[in-house]
Amino acid sequence: MENKVAYAILALIFLSSLALNSYVLFYKPLHEEAYFSLREIAHIEENFTPITKDELSYGGREIEEPFLFYYILAMAAKLNASVVKIVAALFIASIALVVFFISNSFTSKSLSLIPAVFAGFLPAVFKINIISANSLAFLILLLLVYSFFRLEDKRFLYLFIILSFTLPLTSFLSIFFIFGILVFLLIAAIEGKKLSALEWEALLFSVFVNVLVILL
Repeated sequence: MENKVAYAILALIFLSSLALNSYVLFYKPLHEEAYFSLREIAHIEENFTPITKDELSYGGREIEEPFLFYYILAMAAKLNASVVKIVAALFIASIALVVFFISNSFTSKSLSLIPAVFAGFLPAVFKINIISANSLAFLILLLLVYSFFRLEDKRFLYLFIILSFTLPLTSFLSIFFIFGILVFLLIAAIEGKKLSALEWEALLFSVFVNVLVILL
């Protein structure tokens, strides 16, 4: 019964986060970075190629960044322009779900609802730009962490492998993920924590993939 109540509250948090973030996107002034994202999405929708040089910036600037996020939203734009903002809000709302399950790995479901609330509502409350590749990157990053905790389940092992390729195609936040893995390995070595062979292979594989994709 307690589990059902916790999941019901989690569903309410998710839907409320989705509604609030959608409201911010539809009825509040957008962050200046969001306008570039919308331009990028429109350009891909029309030409199927990303903007490689921003002519609207001072003196023009070369654009060299991952484009997966913009292609996803460009496909959403094919359905309707409003769908773009809904999908962007959906990425943020989904972060609350992943944070809940990560927290539940360490504590009870009822306590795990607290960080889920913060994760779901902070972007809207502080008007953080949520039409940004980083919104999807944070979601992928958290999914990587959660799937790492459950590598023994083959479904999560495959998810970890897929997301290891997806993250560097989404944002340069993958660089911080690489440093995070190295710090984790250092702390594990200091504390004498022994990782399983599967965990070692998964982490080293993820580092290799991220570095390779970034360089490409």
